Amino acid sequence: MGKKVGILTTNFFSPDGTRMVYGGAERYGLELTKLLLELGYEVVWWQIGSGWEKEILPGVKIYTIPETKNEFMTFPNVNQHFYEQAVEMDYAIYFVTFLAYPQALEKSISISHGIFWDFPGFDRQLATEADRKEWLRRLHIALSGVQKVVSVDTNTINWINATWPGLYHKLEYIPNFVDLGN
Repeated sequence: MGKKVGILTTNFFSPDGTRMVYGGAERYGLELTKLLLELGYEVVWWQIGSGWEKEILPGVKIYTIPETKNEFMTFPNVNQHFYEQAVEMDYAIYFVTFLAYPQALEKSISISHGIFWDFPGFDRQLATEADRKEWLRRLHIALSGVQKVVSVDTNTINWINATWPGLYHKLEYIPNFVDLGN
């Protein structure tokens, strides 16, 4: 088997493991996994959950981290568990950018599936200016910690460049795709 890739996400399955979550990001995750397998990598996933494990594709395990504590819309305890469990991996992918906070494995990327913090209800999730500043600080640490940030849209890249111009060299645009053959 080739080199190993560990991927951390919030939820590929519901936290209790009873149902798969179906959406664009999850489809992206399956297709990314298939691509990595075709390229000869061994792929292992981790997500928030109650201790179960499954296969998302034949031979591709997903393990759970029994941690749900959310601080300023980040999951530092999940990050720490992944950091410790995936240390043997050759590469790491933080499937949601803020999961790379507070520390990222050395050879890692994060994926931004688009800006989610521009909707009106977001401010209610971070009620004070101090909370919003702490969230931004944590996002900056997550973006800074990985070698590359892959974004499926240019809006995210433009926002990051406007907010933290020093991160421009880490940003890579790879648009979502449509499989016209299926």
